[in-house]
Amino acid sequence: MIYLFLVVLLFAAVFLYIMNNDKRNLMSGVFFVLTLLSLGIWIIFLVFRYSQVISNYPILMSIIMILSVLLVFMLVLLPILLIGFLFYNGIKIMIKEGFRPRNVLSLLLSILLFVYLIIWPRFNKITSNSFASYIYVYVGILAVYFLFLMMMFTLSNMLNLINFKKKDLDFVLVLGAGLIKDKVTPLLAGRIDKGIEVYRKNKNSKLILSGGQGGDEVIAEGIAMANYAREKGVPESDILIEDKSKNTKENILFSYEIMSSHLDFGKKPNFAIATNSYHVLRALIIAKSLGIDCIGYGSKSKWYFTLNAFIREFIGYIHYTRKKHIKNIALITVIYVIGIILTQMIFKFAI
Repeated sequence: MIYLFLVVLLFAAVFLYIMNNDKRNLMSGVFFVLTLLSLGIWIIFLVFRYSQVISNYPILMSIIMILSVLLVFMLVLLPILLIGFLFYNGIKIMIKEGFRPRNVLSLLLSILLFVYLIIWPRFNKITSNSFASYIYVYVGILAVYFLFLMMMFTLSNMLNLINFKKKDLDFVLVLGAGLIKDKVTPLLAGRIDKGIEVYRKNKNSKLILSGGQGGDEVIAEGIAMANYAREKGVPESDILIEDKSKNTKENILFSYEIMSSHLDFGKKPNFAIATNSYHVLRALIIAKSLGIDCIGYGSKSKWYFTLNAFIREFIGYIHYTRKKHIKNIALITVIYVIGIILTQMIFKFAI
């Protein structure tokens, strides 16, 4: 028992170290989960060890039984609940936001999971020693890999919205997100409002609005965002505009150059990024890859939009870190093929 408790403390210590030093990676989510899992296992062992003592408290026993049944129930129904929720969210967002490629991601994921878990097993003899069964298992392994990554990405994103170190910021950088003619969209307005909120909590800080001009935009996003900030009462002297960037990487890089130019030579800007909650982690990972230190704050989005947006952000993260994941998939494939070959050899020798 004591050794298991030490494992809990070890995972908790690593998690707190990551959160305190640099949480801009998936390890923050991984060690958070490891801490909770090890704590849960320790509690289960504790309950079994002192079951006779606990049995003397009927109310406590009832609570433990109810929680156990609920946990098993959730685990059994999780695939169905996940498919149902993704499907509902996909329909909801298309009704609210219209049919666009970016709005069908959650619906598409629900269909893919339904086909894999329900349809495919009915039309293929996946339980037999056949090529179809090997493909089915291989696809399942890759699905688990990406679903695990997605879960860690989402959890790490949420953890990166928590800022233990709240230093006095020099700048608050708001990332652009498209315009309607020369006006900011409701989504972008939410980002700016969050940026203004953080800016007002940091005396002597400046607000930098970042975004270039798209092909279908009348003016640069940075200029439209600055106009909106002025309307919200931000003084002209506290507004900086970056109007050349075309993506998140350029948002951060070009804005960092502007921030550095407003500080004494050699001093690094102390700043935060304000964007939508689902976009925070990817923005921070990009900043980290550029060797830029910063924290993130997230604005709220409509609930039905958020899940679809998280999937889109996850795809963006996978694309940005694709070299690492290609290597991982190649390694998984090699191990799986070797495993099949060894299994076949053992099976033949056994016969």
